[in-house]
Amino acid sequence: MTAPQTIAYKTECLLCHQVQRNPPMNIPLIGKPGKHVETYLQKLLLHVGTKHTSELGKGKELLAQYQTLLLLSQYQSEDPSVQQVLEGIRADVFQRTRKNVPTDGDLDQLVGRIEFSTPEDARKARDAMQFVRDLCCELGAAAPTLVT
Repeated sequence: MTAPQTIAYKTECLLCHQVQRNPPMNIPLIGKPGKHVETYLQKLLLHVGTKHTSELGKGKELLAQYQTLLLLSQYQSEDPSVQQVLEGIRADVFQRTRKNVPTDGDLDQLVGRIEFSTPEDARKARDAMQFVRDLCCELGAAAPTLVT
């Protein structure tokens, strides 16, 4: 009789590609994670803190930014500099967290799948798709203009 296999998931550091194995975390959607989750996160933090100190510093800066966003977003202020700070942080968080951004090639493929009557109609459809993509993803002319 063979021993039961234990499930282990691979967690790879994107900076140095060191691999660690972890059991299923089973993190609840609501409530606090278990002690094993906290222990594992501490292990990952220790790795970043010893092997990737500059990235950890950038992470701390981002955390401070996010805390500022959460705090300031609970108030309505007439101060335009507060609105600029909020918009800058919101735009940065959005750029870092958006999941899908169709490329120009993706848009060309979509247009290519549709049988347009004229090349002009195909160009108009492509331009419309690009406009919507840029607006939703805050690219090109729709990119946020931040005052520094």
